[in-house]
Amino acid sequence: MDDTRAKPKTRMLEQDIAKGIAILIVVFVHSVQLRTVAMDWLVATTGYAMPFFFFMSGYNYRPGKGSWGQNVAKRARQLLLPMLGYSLAVYFVMWIYFAIRQEATLMDCLHSFGSLWLTRPLAQKVGLNVGMGSPFGSLMVQAWFLQYMMAGYLIFYFVADYALKNYGRFFSVNFALLCVTCLFVHREITLPWGIHAAPLLASIMLFGALFGQKKLLHKGTIPTRWNTLNTLAAFGIYLTFGLAFPKAGQFAAGMLGHDIGYWDVYVTLLAAILGSYILVNVSKIVEKVKPLGAALRWCGENSLAILLLHNAFIKVLNNLFQVQRRPMGERIEQTNWTTVLVCVLSILCTAALTVVIKAVKKRFFGGKEKHEST
Repeated sequence: MDDTRAKPKTRMLEQDIAKGIAILIVVFVHSVQLRTVAMDWLVATTGYAMPFFFFMSGYNYRPGKGSWGQNVAKRARQLLLPMLGYSLAVYFVMWIYFAIRQEATLMDCLHSFGSLWLTRPLAQKVGLNVGMGSPFGSLMVQAWFLQYMMAGYLIFYFVADYALKNYGRFFSVNFALLCVTCLFVHREITLPWGIHAAPLLASIMLFGALFGQKKLLHKGTIPTRWNTLNTLAAFGIYLTFGLAFPKAGQFAAGMLGHDIGYWDVYVTLLAAILGSYILVNVSKIVEKVKPLGAALRWCGENSLAILLLHNAFIKVLNNLFQVQRRPMGERIEQTNWTTVLVCVLSILCTAALTVVIKAVKKRFFGGKEKHEST
């Protein structure tokens, strides 16, 4: 299984396009209130959006590059420092906004900020849990993703080099990781920072790393005809399992450990593998449509900033348009088209602010422009 081929000199543009598509799916799901039937189909066909990022993190891994501590420290700088900076800024600005509207106090803001960093299980134990009905309740609910990813990296970097030596080690390590995840599911255990989900995330990353060793998503590795047939077959399998095991999609909302079964754990892994293969191959086609490809690539390169900012704009726009989000799980008969407008405006506002932030960073810190991608 060892593969000593050199890392490609050129960046996979289709990977950034795929990340752009995935992050826009996330914004869409967070903002648009679809009728229940349409939402079920959306989850069934795009539920791989968040697991895709875990898979591609593994895909870009190169065995032997850095120690466990070095790799973890690097990821902490890439994920947690931006999360700290954005969360401080977002909570401060939104506290002023809610204070002007007399909807929340400074203490509400501090409780919510503490809950964000402690994560739900620990926040509940110390009495800081903030309900979704609070003005700050869904402000940065997407931060679970970065916390889960960080927990997954702790295990992934510990086992990756060992597991990628040969197929025997690879499958035995993955089997052990999935068994641990199933144990957490069986016991209905949910731990701070997604530690209960970390074994599954590490498994998704390992499969991504295996694909990366073989360069299975790179152009030219698989003949175009077979790549097309494989992509169609992958989508058919993914859709079948997505409809048969809809609860596996709960993982995309940070709900692993809540009312899901053993098979949903394996379906989540399958969705990450198949979905990533589908998404990157579709992105190779989108890349040929220059304006669209360029726009999606920009979104992918700035996916971390979009992830951390978009919910604040959704919150403000929902207030301005007087949109009341219906609770998850409640049956909805008609799509609320105002939420589609909110979705479009939130994307535009987030993109505009991201451009401003990057310009300020370049102006005051100089140096080569760095993209903030997950």
